[in-house]
Amino acid sequence: EIADRDDPERTDELSALDRGSLIHVTLEEFIRGELDSPPGPDEQWSEAARARLHKIADDKCGKYEQAGRTGRRVNWRVQQDDLHDLLDAFLAADNEFRRTHLATPHRVELDLGVKSGHVVPVTLPNGDSITLRGMVDRVDLTADGRVLVSDYKSGNADKYKQLKDDPFMAGTTLQLGMYAEGAIQETGRPDAAAHYWRVERAGDDQRVGYTWTPELRARFHDVLTAITSGIGAGVFAAQPGEWDTWRQTNDNCGYCDFDSVCVRDRGDHEIAKVDAPELAVRVALSSPAVEPVEQVGER
Repeated sequence: EIADRDDPERTDELSALDRGSLIHVTLEEFIRGELDSPPGPDEQWSEAARARLHKIADDKCGKYEQAGRTGRRVNWRVQQDDLHDLLDAFLAADNEFRRTHLATPHRVELDLGVKSGHVVPVTLPNGDSITLRGMVDRVDLTADGRVLVSDYKSGNADKYKQLKDDPFMAGTTLQLGMYAEGAIQETGRPDAAAHYWRVERAGDDQRVGYTWTPELRARFHDVLTAITSGIGAGVFAAQPGEWDTWRQTNDNCGYCDFDSVCVRDRGDHEIAKVDAPELAVRVALSSPAVEPVEQVGER
């Protein structure tokens, strides 16, 4: 694998990747510890629970410090303060989420075939059978019999606003559909909604996703059919995305270890090949067959 070496001495501050991991593990441990006696839909998180959440965060921060991943002390103090502010905001948002949707926390890190054998089986319209795997951050159950799936996202998650136009973003964002199917199978509840929970946002802009409808399931199957058919036919055409003048590379290539050795005119190559008959299978990926979906309300 080609990558920069891990060099703590060159670290100025906690990286965005480490910060996201820190937020995830803190919320996971906190909610997991409350599952034996979770708050009801109309119940606010207690001060004891709040104190426990911040204690978990401090413990996790200490481990990152010991590993030399937090950078300069002055920057790290500011980042820790920001983290604690974010956690307080999360509790307030969670109180509102549970109240609005009559929801109670049920599971965290629901394993759909990553370590367990409980994969998500899907039978496609062409008769093919495939299995999907993933790990769901959080599952809530509602008083009216639904299951709500949440996937925490930190940092800049603006790209998920595109879900309102194409719920699977031309086949690049299948998580929520797979999580909804997996949660239905694991809980036995017939109705589901799946959302990205953008923990650094507030208000109606915080949760982005959709109620899982028969129309969305059909579109999900169409997208999966196009992907698997393309793989079977050997269609692996590169899609580098638009040119990013700030990063001086294409949008989809910024985090690729091979970016610096790939041809610079890769975008032109994509355009030149776009009408090739061998790539026709990809048409289904960019042709949503459903109406734009509701983004914030599970009902």
